[in-house]
Amino acid sequence: MHPLPATNQTVDFFFIHRKDVYLDQAYQAFLRLLQEQYGEEKIPE
Repeated sequence: MHPLPATNQTVDFFFIHRKDVYLDQAYQAFLRLLQEQYGEEKIPE
């Protein structure tokens, strides 16, 4: 693979980081929904 220009690396890192943050927030919201519906004891570690 050819190295990307620094500007493209920065943009890629920014969007990857944003995606990871979004997915983490969505996962936490999903866990809270499970807690509300089934109670904490039903949630896998």
